[in-house]
Amino acid sequence: MKKTLTLLFSLIVISSFGQEVQKEINEQVWKPFTKAIMNQDVNAFVAVHSVDLIRAERNDKLVQTLEEYKKGMETSWPRWKERNKKTNTVYVFELRFTERINNQNKAYEVGYFKNEDT
Repeated sequence: MKKTLTLLFSLIVISSFGQEVQKEINEQVWKPFTKAIMNQDVNAFVAVHSVDLIRAERNDKLVQTLEEYKKGMETSWPRWKERNKKTNTVYVFELRFTERINNQNKAYEVGYFKNEDT
């Protein structure tokens, strides 16, 4: 019984630690990321990313460096912003995670975003 309680306590502490790290990641990465997208602010968007970024887009079969990714945003976001002004479209951007693993120094997160007009 003592081993079971110790294991249960350990799992609760580890789970709590992981949740705290995820809260920090949300505050430091995902909130600024979402804000940059909603404001279509390329520089703020790039600032959230590591200079070592490698972005892989499965659907487009595309792999990009941060600089290539930035150039794509600089090209597409002004058109997106102009189209939204003309149509008075407001977009809602949401992140959903299917997997989140972390320790104090590194995190691995897999998910998808939902972007729809309202």
